[in-house]
Amino acid sequence: MGRPDFFTRIILRPELRPWTEAFGFPINTAEQQAGCIYFERLRVLDDAPVFLDITMLPNIGLPNFTAYDLENASLFDFLRTQYQIGVTGGTQQLFAIRADKRQQEYLHVKAGSPILQLNRKIETSRPGFHIYSQVFCSTRKYGLIGTF
Repeated sequence: MGRPDFFTRIILRPELRPWTEAFGFPINTAEQQAGCIYFERLRVLDDAPVFLDITMLPNIGLPNFTAYDLENASLFDFLRTQYQIGVTGGTQQLFAIRADKRQQEYLHVKAGSPILQLNRKIETSRPGFHIYSQVFCSTRKYGLIGTF
């Protein structure tokens, strides 16, 4: 976002996990066999939590990824500069949902508050390598706009 009052806090540091699907998107055989790198971050703007971001990456060609600190870092910039993986497009599903207890805690919303859920499968410059994310957004103070 390029604003000094926008920052990213790590909720769960990157860790290796097995996987069979990614937020409703099927994964390919190579991705499934390699396992995923899973992490969670909270994006905050002007002291208000705006995005709860859960990310899954295939553990393919990402040496030492789990050792890096992604606090206040752009994942897309990091993948481009450290691993030569660029974002080329993607597919996303949007849902209006009511916040569960965990989302209420992180996004500072009341029980049953409406939030936006985005399930994303992001295409990259590396064939067969996708970025999967599930983002929960509190839009009561800020709207969404963006391209990828």
